[in-house]
Amino acid sequence: SLDLETVDRALAAVEEAGRDPDTLELGVFGCPADQRVIDDYAALGFTRCVLGVPPTGEDDARRALDQYADVVAAYALD
Repeated sequence: SLDLETVDRALAAVEEAGRDPDTLELGVFGCPADQRVIDDYAALGFTRCVLGVPPTGEDDARRALDQYADVVAAYALD
């Protein structure tokens, strides 16, 4: 699992490479559609979570998207 120490090490590596860590946007790909997980990532400084859609066909994808609706609405920006 990801923790603050891991994020800090990654940001330190970015700085050592000559980049400003404040210019980075942290994101996670394949994040579970679970508000607790998303909140944990947000607490670590992540500003983007990409939810996975199953590659098993349109019906499965639609079902997953329907299940994600409430979670996505909780974080939607106006």
